[in-house]
Amino acid sequence: IKNLINLTDKFVDLGVPRNHIFPVGHSGGATVIIEAIYKNPEKINAVIATSWTVAGKKPLNDLEIAKMKRFKARYKKHKYPLNAIIYACDRDEFTSYREQIFWNDIKGVEFVKLLGNHNCWFNLFQKKEEIKRIINFIKLNIS
Repeated sequence: IKNLINLTDKFVDLGVPRNHIFPVGHSGGATVIIEAIYKNPEKINAVIATSWTVAGKKPLNDLEIAKMKRFKARYKKHKYPLNAIIYACDRDEFTSYREQIFWNDIKGVEFVKLLGNHNCWFNLFQKKEEIKRIINFIKLNIS
């Protein structure tokens, strides 16, 4: 998270407006960018995440289930909107759409279901409606 914040600050130092920077992360990288915006909303404006996970492959053990519940509780209590599009794959072998349904209850999150396994986002940009969704998200956040 610290490295992402430092990188974002370097872009800002080079003249890039902070609200023009959109970190994108997949899997563990999605967890990093969501944690970064959660912990540093003044530094990270908006994020796009795919296949968020904090666990290993299924079956999940008790520790992984508890970790997911803690993340869910923390995000629900957060006073700032997360300002994110979060994509989840319905057959993700790590954390499926159904297991991430709590994102629908988090302020500022647009939660989107994709069909397929952990890498279902590979086809994301072949879908015109998703390209439009991302463009609109970016336009909304740079104005």
